[in-house]
Order: sequence, then structure tokens, then C-alpha cells
Amino acid sequence: MGCDILSLQVRDSANKGGYTYLSSSWTVFNDLLNRKPEVIKTLLTPNWPVQLSGRKASFYLAPVLTFHDGKLLVSLDPHRLGPHPTMTNNIPKLSGDQLGALQAVSDAASQVELQLKLETGDLLFFNNLALIHRRDAYTDDDTSSRHMVRLWLRSQKYGWAIPDVMLPPWEAAYGENRKIKTRHYPIVPMPEYPVQRYVTSSACFVMEDQESSDEEE
Repeated sequence: MGCDILSLQVRDSANKGGYTYLSSSWTVFNDLLNRKPEVIKTLLTPNWPVQLSGRKASFYLAPVLTFHDGKLLVSLDPHRLGPHPTMTNNIPKLSGDQLGALQAVSDAASQVELQLKLETGDLLFFNNLALIHRRDAYTDDDTSSRHMVRLWLRSQKYGWAIPDVMLPPWEAAYGENRKIKTRHYPIVPMPEYPVQRYVTSSACFVMEDQESSDEEE
């Protein structure tokens, strides 16, 4: 969850690979509803442990898909579900059904995705609540090093209403009581990224104590 509009600014593109892919959550939902209705039930069940903090074991339980005001909203970021990969804490692990559901979504999305070959200087904006996104693997060379600046944006006029079950991550980014008021965006690549990168991801959001944006996962 976390933002209405996800924006990517391409500061530098990879020598090979690193394409961005977008898939319609409605298309994926309908496909799984026809083929694997048990997966849809798992995705709609509000028992997914969602991380709220990157420095302590703070989480809440929520669905990763929900309906609100006649719209299907997706909040499906594997990086924020279950325990943090670099920490030992009391956040519950994902169940077998949940892990299987994530794989089913990834497989279904890959069948209907749109490939975008973004070049240096490109800007991408898309509805983070309605689309699933990912990127593939990439390689750099001596003349290029893939780097994107990611912005979490919202529209007070056109933004979708956020249901209570998905509100905490959104509040971490935009709420009046958010802990981080000013975030830093690395327009120059960081020496190293402390958080594990994911080849496949989807809707993203910020931690309540996350001070900076990193490149696209």
C-alpha cells in the first residue's frame, strides 16, 4: 500500500536486463478466481503479517487484496510480509498457503504483464493500488550502472479511499502523526544497499521509521 502513485525516475539504465513489468491486478484476480479460487480466499484473508518498522518487530495483520468503494486494491509487497530477511524477531512467518499464493500471483501476473524498457531520463507513473509490478535481473558494465529514484506520491483530489484494513502503511507515508517528516532520495547510487534486493515484487510502501527511498526492488 503506502502510496497512490508510484513514480520511477531513471537516472541510469542497465547494460542488459532490468526491465520493468506491469500487470493488472483485476486481470490476475479474475484468472486466479477461475483457476485457483482457494488462492483468492488466502489473499483476501486478513491474516498476513505486514511489517511496520525496519528497526523493531512491529507488524499488523491485514489482507493483501481487498475491495473498497467498488475497487480492487492490492498491497502485495513480499519484502514487507513476514519476518525481515536480515533480522530475527517475533513477526510470524508466512504459512504454506500464503507462500503458495504469492507464487500463484507471480505466475499469473507473468502471463499478462507489459514489459517496459526504460531508458535514462525516463519517468514512469502508475497506480500503485491497481497494478502489480516487478523487474527482472540485470547486469551493469563499466559505462552504466542501473539506478532509479523511486517516489511515493498521492493525489488528494483523485486518490482512492484507503480502507481501514490497509491504512497503517499509508499512514506511515502520509499521516499527520508519521514519524519521518522528511525523506531523502538518493539521486546518486549509494555505496551499498543494506536491504536485500528482490527480483520480483509488487505494490510497495514505506516503513514507519524509514528515512530514505531506495531504488526499485
